[in-house]
Amino acid sequence: MRSGREPFAKERKPPRRDEEEDYVLHSPRLGLALILLMPVVLLLLDFFFFFGLGPEHLKSLGPAESLVVLLALTIQLMSLLQQATRSVVGGMQWTSRIVFGVKMGAAWTNYLLYTRPTPFIDDPITGRPNCMLRWSEWTVMAFIMAFLIDGTDSLELWKPLRFALFQGVSTFIGACLPMVSTTWLWMLMLSTCVVLFCTVYTRLFDRYQEFQTLKTEVPSDSYHLCKLKLAMHLNMLSGFFWTLLVILWGADGIARVFFSYSPAVDWCFISDCLIDVAAKLYYADILDADSQLFPVRFRLARGQLAASRMEAVWNDATDCIIVSQRLANGKLTTAASPSLSLFVGEDEAVPWVGGLQHGSDPVLAQDSKPPLPLRTDVLTLDELVPCAWWHSKFSCDIAQSEGKETARACEISASVSDDAEGCVIVLRDVTDRNRLFEMEREVCFHRMEAASHTWDLPDPPALTPILCICRNEIPLPKSSQ
Repeated sequence: MRSGREPFAKERKPPRRDEEEDYVLHSPRLGLALILLMPVVLLLLDFFFFFGLGPEHLKSLGPAESLVVLLALTIQLMSLLQQATRSVVGGMQWTSRIVFGVKMGAAWTNYLLYTRPTPFIDDPITGRPNCMLRWSEWTVMAFIMAFLIDGTDSLELWKPLRFALFQGVSTFIGACLPMVSTTWLWMLMLSTCVVLFCTVYTRLFDRYQEFQTLKTEVPSDSYHLCKLKLAMHLNMLSGFFWTLLVILWGADGIARVFFSYSPAVDWCFISDCLIDVAAKLYYADILDADSQLFPVRFRLARGQLAASRMEAVWNDATDCIIVSQRLANGKLTTAASPSLSLFVGEDEAVPWVGGLQHGSDPVLAQDSKPPLPLRTDVLTLDELVPCAWWHSKFSCDIAQSEGKETARACEISASVSDDAEGCVIVLRDVTDRNRLFEMEREVCFHRMEAASHTWDLPDPPALTPILCICRNEIPLPKSSQ
């Protein structure tokens, strides 16, 4: 709204937690860095495993494994096509692009597995065959997805970065396990993997405690509280899928070590492939969709709350609220709250409450500026609204209807929008207040008249201007009481 004061220089405000721009995932520089990091690290790891391990480790998939990989690749390509043709909510482009890159990396791995022999290493301790391209995919994607999930409600960079590093390093150490033949070193590396992986649960516990604390400190519709709920949900989903992969890996290793389990079909590889697809589709899509729709849903809920509050003010306020907008043809379209009937009568108020187009053409031209109304002027609504566009405060009487001499005394306050396309006008009925003032002035006058007879003061009419200013501030002499 327009203000008579000049704005002060803008100061940098601390994060308010109620705007998406305050969160780390909104940063374009960070989003671009993550998008560039994914293919570079993934291709470097694939190159190392392809050419660093030697041709003796290259292995083609069996018929069952190839079929599952082809199915997974088809599902991932369909998911990529759907996301590529889907519109993105403003301000959430980088999150969507990062999730798209995660799906691209998974599809790239499945493409290589299906089309050519890829490096496999049998673990010297458990005897389990390890698909090294899958490990390289998981190393990169664990870091990226952990950062996205933890950054959902983070205002600072270091917390999601630390959590992502823990998960990325844990997965990379797991990828190095098949290349270690010393039992104690293998066990030490496995223990390190488990400890770093368990930060998923400690982070979830910390977030739950923060949620319980914030529930008592901020309103239930707080933006940050809702973002924290979303982060907890994603944290639980990622923990579930990643824990499922760890359990299957451990069960397969135990079965091979203690029960000499060695099937012709690598069921563990198939289960890893299926879980990987389900995880990418499920929590990646939830992260993408919820991160985009969350600000929209939150603002919609806030808008509905504000609308309900405004509706209560609009319908029940004793002051009349008038909203006037300027049209392209120079006229005005104006709507008033139902309390207008208290000022002009029921019949006169009906068309204004429903919305009315009025005014001369053009009503707001510079040469048609109306004079500032005086308190004794009697205006109709057609005359009052254009005056309010030009004068922010004035007092006048409002005629109730044509042919009637009765009028209501009103104080008018108006505020024009910054783009000068709308004006909000508030009418306050001061008829009763003015009547009370007249009564007080009359009483004061009679008191002064009594005092003049007692003290032989000048003629009472000479004191009338003083009485109008002092109102009831001159006390009656004790001798006359």
